[in-house]
Amino acid sequence: MAPSRLAVEQAAREAGKKIEIETICVESAANCLKETGDTALADQYFERYLRLHQKEYHAFVIPQVPLTRIMPRIRDLDTPVFDSMEPFMEELAKGN
Repeated sequence: MAPSRLAVEQAAREAGKKIEIETICVESAANCLKETGDTALADQYFERYLRLHQKEYHAFVIPQVPLTRIMPRIRDLDTPVFDSMEPFMEELAKGN
């Protein structure tokens, strides 16, 4: 996470943006996965978190594996969702 964080901070500086980065662990999803191994149920917890908190963030960067599974269900979120830092940093550099 540290190299990605540094890269995003650098991209923000270059774009003249002040940003805050928050690393989030959706505990309910992580615990569900650890206790049951049920990815579908864990994904439901994850999706619920995104929906409940989407107004609190300007963007989400989500690891590709869970995003691949839940993307069809979260396309309607108001908050942009990225599958990796690269597209997020490109959007940041554009000034969006």
